[in-house]
Amino acid sequence: LRFPQAPSSIELGEPENINGKMVVSVAYETADGCGCASYAVIGQSIACWDVMSPDATVPHAVPWPQHSDFLATVNEQLQHITWTRGASAFATQPVGAAGCGPASFSVSNNGRCVLYVENTDGKVGQTYDEEGNPVAVMGKHFRIFASTLAGDLFTEPFVMCELDHPVDQITTFLTSGGMLSALATHIVSAEKSEAELHGIEVPLVACATPTGAVATSGAVVPGAAGESFMVTVRNDGNTLLTAGTIDLYREGSSQPFSSASIGFGLNARMVSIYDPELAEDASAKDMAHVKYALETLGARFATHPLIADNGKAALAPGCTAQFRMSFAIPESWSDDVGKRVTLYAKA
Repeated sequence: LRFPQAPSSIELGEPENINGKMVVSVAYETADGCGCASYAVIGQSIACWDVMSPDATVPHAVPWPQHSDFLATVNEQLQHITWTRGASAFATQPVGAAGCGPASFSVSNNGRCVLYVENTDGKVGQTYDEEGNPVAVMGKHFRIFASTLAGDLFTEPFVMCELDHPVDQITTFLTSGGMLSALATHIVSAEKSEAELHGIEVPLVACATPTGAVATSGAVVPGAAGESFMVTVRNDGNTLLTAGTIDLYREGSSQPFSSASIGFGLNARMVSIYDPELAEDASAKDMAHVKYALETLGARFATHPLIADNGKAALAPGCTAQFRMSFAIPESWSDDVGKRVTLYAKA
């Protein structure tokens, strides 16, 4: 390919057969940090095709496998980047949460996961001295963050894993057999052009943690097929939670007396401090809880799997939600009062 401006980096999309010619979408970054795009016919100079003017707002675009065109971070938000031949600028569509866009990232081969690294050296926590004054806890964190595609939006970034050494860039990764396998690089010495290549394997863990349960009534009926409870569940794994079971155990017993599916069905996810935007009379403050562009969601706001519950909902890693659930009550509970139960979750 011959470029009208010297590129500092080049990304190629998947080839398409257009009128018998193999055409490739091209995104590249100019030496002064501006994004550019074009289409190229294999075997012809890119100069034969329309080239847009450099766009400083989109410095680096990454091909989005299994989708058209590219992904890029614009204004700290992950965006779907498209360019039509003859257009003078990129077209952008938000696909990630506001304020959560990484400057540099890698995309899985199926286009459903974005990974990036974060190395921090400084305050990692806080404790208190004998007089109650806050004391910073210093340390180092080497972490890989991920965002997973749910519907047509990526989740807010969550910690996929922690490492015991720094890495600078995920070069490639894939998921198979319940594992995420990745190759990552780390620059040891820029002056000597020395770098390390690390192989990383991370188990994909589904973990639902019930953090609380409240009966909607002060009393239950022995033998009732379905008494209503409000159960709070947190996703402590590193994968989307789309199904699970809550078991109720009598205190001191090793066998559950009742089980119910985590309520990912219609209307099961409830208005709570975790999802205030689901209220019919939600205020502007409540709506600010949503980190996705409401104008992008449009009429789908009430049914998008990351915002509400449409029967195909998902609880993203690190997120908490309250669900309406029903449990069967044993006949034997008629003998006395004051039963104590324990909740366990299986993802």
